[in-house]
Amino acid sequence: MQRQLKQVEQFNKSFDVVINEEPTFLDKPTFDLGVRLLKEELQEYVDAHDEGDMVEVGDGLVDILFITVGLVIKHGLQDVIVELFDEVFLSNQSKLENGKVIRREDNKILKGKSYFKPAIRKILEKKYGKKY
Repeated sequence: MQRQLKQVEQFNKSFDVVINEEPTFLDKPTFDLGVRLLKEELQEYVDAHDEGDMVEVGDGLVDILFITVGLVIKHGLQDVIVELFDEVFLSNQSKLENGKVIRREDNKILKGKSYFKPAIRKILEKKYGKKY
């Protein structure tokens, strides 16, 4: 993920797109644009899947990732996103109940008794030395 962060950061620099160095809330126009772009790319992915076009499925998924990584950088979380991802991974793994998956009727994975919430706040406060 580090290489992809650097690539999107290079894109942002080349195209004069916001880069923040520490956790930052976005102004409304920047936030709204990010949400709108994600929705557009998600719809393109859905359409490609429905049309059976694997090339466009791949393109749509990469565009979603590109925009998401761009939002990570705009929010100033690039220096901690890998650690946050790892923490969420561990939290998700804790959903297993005695090594078994518990699913709802629609196949959504449910939280087992050993589930723990990811320590996002702890990671942010340790990294940036302030309360969140």
